[in-house]
Amino acid sequence: MSNLDIRYYVVPMIVIFILGIAGMNGMTFPVLDFLTIVLVACISGGVVGALHQLFWFVMRFTTEYKKKRAPKKDLKTQYHEI
Repeated sequence: MSNLDIRYYVVPMIVIFILGIAGMNGMTFPVLDFLTIVLVACISGGVVGALHQLFWFVMRFTTEYKKKRAPKKDLKTQYHEI
């Protein structure tokens, strides 16, 4: 996994966390609400990142499979006698 692929884990976490904090209005258990938002953000980031990794794995596999199945031209040179 490259450094660029990490963004597919982190960005959904940040977005869900910010939206969750902004929408938090229950003041009865603020710590419990905060922990719930953190848990949902981590789970959503993990799911989105895992789906991204799975998508690119399938895409690479299918392109490599198509390359292997493609008919290869015979590169033998033909000599003609005069």
